[in-house]
Amino acid sequence: MELIQSKVKCNTVKKRIKRDFEYGYIPEDLFVSYNPETGEYVKKVTNYDLIFKINVINNYEKSYQMGSFIRTIVSLLTKIDPNKMMIIIDLSSYKDSKNINIRRIIDQLIYVSTSSVILTNVFLVLPNIILNNKLYKKQQRENVLANGITIIDSEYLSNVLNKYTEFNISYKNNNHNIFKNFDSTKNYLSFEFEENVFTNMYTPIIYQLSSYSNINIPLIKSNKNQIFIMCIEKISNIHRIHHLIKYHNIDNIIVCLPEKNQSNYEGIVNYCNEYKIKYYDINNILNIIDKSKNKNQNIIAVDIHKDAISLEYNKPMHELDDSIIIFGYELSGIPKVLLELATKYIQIESRKSINVVAVLSIILSHLYN
Repeated sequence: MELIQSKVKCNTVKKRIKRDFEYGYIPEDLFVSYNPETGEYVKKVTNYDLIFKINVINNYEKSYQMGSFIRTIVSLLTKIDPNKMMIIIDLSSYKDSKNINIRRIIDQLIYVSTSSVILTNVFLVLPNIILNNKLYKKQQRENVLANGITIIDSEYLSNVLNKYTEFNISYKNNNHNIFKNFDSTKNYLSFEFEENVFTNMYTPIIYQLSSYSNINIPLIKSNKNQIFIMCIEKISNIHRIHHLIKYHNIDNIIVCLPEKNQSNYEGIVNYCNEYKIKYYDINNILNIIDKSKNKNQNIIAVDIHKDAISLEYNKPMHELDDSIIIFGYELSGIPKVLLELATKYIQIESRKSINVVAVLSIILSHLYN
């Protein structure tokens, strides 16, 4: 057993941990001790049940985006204790002699992951060119690097992984039985980070991993008679939707615009036009749903509800056939006028909320892969 002593410095993360304790998201036995005022904690690690290695091959300054991936891992893998997950972010391919701001990367990584970095065990692999650069040494001397992430070198990494075999994962070669030959006692999962849409494209694979012990998973094919209505308030999610449309080669996603007085309204319209994504205001969305009644289509709300059916990777969900599937706004959820029309509800089991486009990614993968 290994005892890890550290400290949460970010006040936002402290607040999130406090909330996660209140909601029961954090296992009671995760910390040997935790002081919510100072952020100091002691946690024990006995062994790792699952090892992730993320190889950063470009966009090094943006490797903090791994925070959202770590949050997705913790959210979706509900059957695995996050404290038994080892997550390695490997920057060892970095060759540039210019200074790279590791403090900024770590701070943002912890912030973006909310409390998820603290729940898991994250290791950051740095090459000698970074370990020896002036900025990094200055940050070490001044003790300004945030705690909660362990910095290691390539030699240490080799010693950690020497008894495991790499199990390479790529969303570009995704199939419905990708984990058939995966053995977590012998393999570590290896990913490549090279795109800003990394988390959304790998979310369906993490979702599949939650059921990886089911070897004979049936291939689920959809008749593609769905319409996806995405209530969107954030411009960044339009870019993610565009990537999914290209990846799945579909044209059945409609964006429901926010109110005209919202600051992002024009930006969302402009990017929808640029990407040729269909969009309507809520009144026109209501007309689309009204016409669907003549076709006896299900109106499905993706929402937490007492009657909601949980989506399971290895089980077909025929309720999704010939349906209109509604996703709520990032902050306010599904508008009441749309929610009242829902005939069924579905949800995805998770410890925490996940990005609305990541949920769409899971459902698209469920239907079309």
